[in-house]
Amino acid sequence: MRKLLFALIALAGCADNGTDMTQPGGGGGSGSGSGSGSGSGSGGGGGGSEVDVARDYDDVATSLGANLAAGDLVAMVDSINMSYGRMPAGFTVSQGPDYLLVDGVRGGLQVEYKLYCRDDLDLYTSCDGLENHAHVKPTITGDLGGSTAMAGIDRTGAWIVRDLTLATPRIGGEGNVAFATHLQTGDYDLTIADNLNHVIFSATPGAPISGSVDLSVNVVRKRASAEPVQRTFDVVASIAFDGSDTAILTLDDLHHYNLSITSGAIVKID
Repeated sequence: MRKLLFALIALAGCADNGTDMTQPGGGGGSGSGSGSGSGSGSGGGGGGSEVDVARDYDDVATSLGANLAAGDLVAMVDSINMSYGRMPAGFTVSQGPDYLLVDGVRGGLQVEYKLYCRDDLDLYTSCDGLENHAHVKPTITGDLGGSTAMAGIDRTGAWIVRDLTLATPRIGGEGNVAFATHLQTGDYDLTIADNLNHVIFSATPGAPISGSVDLSVNVVRKRASAEPVQRTFDVVASIAFDGSDTAILTLDDLHHYNLSITSGAIVKID
């Protein structure tokens, strides 16, 4: 991997929010922990019976679990590994103007990362685990099959990996993802803005040790048996990690689920 050395442009270090005024086309994301886990969303837009609303919550939880396991968690693990110079198997690495372009196909997804790293003086440097921090900008598109089929996946983000010289690197930043899911109980279009809040991994990443993801979710649901057939509503969600395979998914501070981060399966708690 070629070492990129650029003159110091700004004295201030990059914040966890992924914004980098010295990076052409940079921007995006805040991993500052300011997320919206204390939900203000009502889940009630467009009306609906109590039974239908409860089903909608469960289906949104199912969709979020599938998205985490199939896409977002894998991208976070990739980001940690790339920060240590470990590129995803089978991916192509090429030199961009001032970043590495890492791209490949995984399942039904086209995955692309723009990666660049900075040292303690905020100068561009190699991504080898000795840098002060790494910037990762994922772009993921495509379709996935399975029991929770996901179509039209479109993920973007601006993430920063820090604490690389410690045994517990952390990732923060903001992003957006949109996709459609087809379930036995309805068809859903989800548009999500999310915030990674100090999600901590080991240096050889597996399950997140701690941290959370906060999500603002807009949902359009269609169900032939429901009244109304189409319902549009917003949900505020959070996913909290504790180092195990089971994360806690909370919707609107009212509904809680165990979420398997490896399979995406959810089990309702209350």
